[in-house]
Amino acid sequence: MLEDLRKKLGDKWPAFNKLHQFIISGSPDIAYRVFPIYASYFIDNKMVSVIYFRGKALSGIQLDVGFSLKEKPNIAGFVDAGYMQYPGINYSIKINSTKDITKEFKKTISQVINY
Repeated sequence: MLEDLRKKLGDKWPAFNKLHQFIISGSPDIAYRVFPIYASYFIDNKMVSVIYFRGKALSGIQLDVGFSLKEKPNIAGFVDAGYMQYPGINYSIKINSTKDITKEFKKTISQVINY
């Protein structure tokens, strides 16, 4: 399944895969589903993250990532994710490349995500 997605995403694949690996490593209970324009991540019935890789709000190799967070991270670029319209997904950020997924980004998100 991920191999098909890799072909579909092309240049977006490195950033998507890095985020995907980071999210699923957060808890052994995380499951995910891949849809035509996004991937959703959840524990039981609670969504903990969503990654949009297609859509009119995205340009170039951008990904739009929403998280279920306890508090807004102190990282530039995070905004209210109400526009995503997913219960529990409260903050989002646009990722332009793997360079945006730094150790500091991962550490901060790990500390505030609602698993």
